[in-house]
Amino acid sequence: MQASRLANVTGALLVREENASSRVAKGGASVLRALFEETLALGVEAEPGLVSRIVSPPAAPRSPLADLAALLSATEAERVLVLWPGAAVPSEDLPLALTAWPEREGVWVEAEDDDAPSCAIFRREPALEAVRAALSEGGRDLSALEARLDVGQATLAVLGLDAERAGGVGAGR
Repeated sequence: MQASRLANVTGALLVREENASSRVAKGGASVLRALFEETLALGVEAEPGLVSRIVSPPAAPRSPLADLAALLSATEAERVLVLWPGAAVPSEDLPLALTAWPEREGVWVEAEDDDAPSCAIFRREPALEAVRAALSEGGRDLSALEARLDVGQATLAVLGLDAERAGGVGAGR
């Protein structure tokens, strides 16, 4: 393990096929690779060395919850930091701020003009259990986790960041 990489958190990139070759996907993967020992990408053909491992997408129907279940199932790390598609390329400051967040089962960055998180961190075991329960009850989006997990939303200001230091994440897309 390199001294500069975190081993107890897996960095995961959740990219839809239409965004797989985008600057955002490649930039997000580069940020994760610089910070985390293990990096995953869901269902994309990544360039060699872009991530540690490619995770197969879940069987149809695809949904944000099903995709999250696939990523959480693919690692044994204590926590998983996830970047979602369409987000601006974050600086290293945003993932590092989330990894330092006081222990909760899930925390995501609250975007100023969009409800959808663009970056989140989850404690793997409780999050995987909650995701599977929500899926079994027909849940499809991340709002199904709010009643099942100790989750929080963080603004950039709470994380000690502004839009420029965060790389644009949480300040609109």
